[in-house]
Amino acid sequence: MDGSAAEKQNSSSPDGYPGGVFIHRDRTFGTLTVNASGLHYRSDPESLSFPLQGLVLEAGGANDKTLFFTHPRFPDRTLFTTDTRILKDPAFTGHAALEPMIRRIQSARVRSLVILGGFLLILLGGFAFLFLFKESLVMAAADRIPARWETRLGQSALNQLRAGSEFIEDAAVRDQLREITDPVFQGIPETEYDFRVYLAKNPEINAFALPGGIIVLNSGLILSATGPEQVAGVLAHEAAHVTLRHGLRQIIGTVGLFALVQALFGDATGLMAVLIDNSALLLTRKYSRDYEREADETGWDYLTAAGIDPRGMISFFERLREEAQSDKNLPAGLGDALTFLSTHPATPERIDRLREKWAAAKHQSGDFRRLNIDFQDLQDRIRRLE
Repeated sequence: MDGSAAEKQNSSSPDGYPGGVFIHRDRTFGTLTVNASGLHYRSDPESLSFPLQGLVLEAGGANDKTLFFTHPRFPDRTLFTTDTRILKDPAFTGHAALEPMIRRIQSARVRSLVILGGFLLILLGGFAFLFLFKESLVMAAADRIPARWETRLGQSALNQLRAGSEFIEDAAVRDQLREITDPVFQGIPETEYDFRVYLAKNPEINAFALPGGIIVLNSGLILSATGPEQVAGVLAHEAAHVTLRHGLRQIIGTVGLFALVQALFGDATGLMAVLIDNSALLLTRKYSRDYEREADETGWDYLTAAGIDPRGMISFFERLREEAQSDKNLPAGLGDALTFLSTHPATPERIDRLREKWAAAKHQSGDFRRLNIDFQDLQDRIRRLE
């Protein structure tokens, strides 16, 4: 190999720095060393030395991680290394002509790190913003979904439920049940939703609301209740989930950042398509405690506005919770209480808040209407149809 050889002496890195040499388009690898006489390349049996005077140092490659050394005496040769320790070699740092080049490269590296750090801070800040204000963003996206689209979403979920479940369609049961549902819905202020109640033939004590005004009651829930006011309390709670758009907001929160941003700043049609595709999630996901508390508060207001004793909501939650805690061998039907409590956790804090609402309201028992229904007859009809 062409080039003058120089002895290694006074180098700060006796083992050298891993590197190589480009000769035209060919590349070989070896070791670079630096001393007062120059920059030296060794690759048995080849060697090459660049004098320090006239040496040109540049950074390049991916993210400027590679250092390139050229010299006018050897226009067809380029030495290189990715070992940045070489920049701190005393032979380099003490050379007047090389110091500005080293500072320029180091400054560029600092700028790159600052830019990268800034980008990471912005990214982390964005994630923090989404975490702190996600619910506000979800609500804003939900506001862009028209009520008719919400009804389609709820109907899609109901269709999937119907495919694997039986429903009680008996006209007499339906008419009796309306003696509870109609008064409850009368207590709801003017709304875009047309409430529809379905009775699933299922012994589990459960009920749930779907977007658009669909409420599904399990037959086991009605059979476990001690009176129509308890069923009315559950209905009001579920109706509040609908009017507060909890189902829609919850599923929007699962679709991902891109769909959420698109709904906020673009066409919400794409978001609706994603929601329809994921409507089955509405049948399995639990509401957050915040959502449950909101539904308690709003449902309570619906009951009092309708003139229905809201204590039915309290007594139903209390009864199921006490029975579930006191004995695992519950009476027939109540053995499924845990199903309801797992989807509607009746925490002491929630029950206490409702008790406080009752105490603060100073209602009298005579203030409330009597629901015009033979509740025992309704339960008997449902038992015969199960």
